Amino acid sequence: MSELVPLRLHLISAAAVAVLMMWIALLVRANRLSLRDSLLWLISTAIALAFAVFPGLLAHVARALGIATPINAAFAMGMLYVVANLVSITLKTASNSVTLRRLVQELGLLRAELEALKTDPAQAGSEGKP
Repeated sequence: MSELVPLRLHLISAAAVAVLMMWIALLVRANRLSLRDSLLWLISTAIALAFAVFPGLLAHVARALGIATPINAAFAMGMLYVVANLVSITLKTASNSVTLRRLVQELGLLRAELEALKTDPAQAGSEGKP
């Protein structure tokens, strides 16, 4: 264990990250979160758990990146964790927005066609034939 960070803090952080990981797994199991959408959360949470359980690993990463103290490296990794998950959610929202727009347009066309069929049923047989 690191002499700068007490054992109690290691245990609390490891427990918090483990609870987050179990919560994500429960959301996937209850079909409230798809496995595809949860992969980034699970991977980044597993990395956070590794750093919580093995604090020396964070010191080695900080040294390798040229960061003065491990806590600064932890803060930078925390920011990276949040940004990566935020970008993932933003991409999914943008994709859903495009799909929703296309579906609304198709619905509008189908409603217009249905209204045309209601007003002139004779047109229904002649529209599909050349």
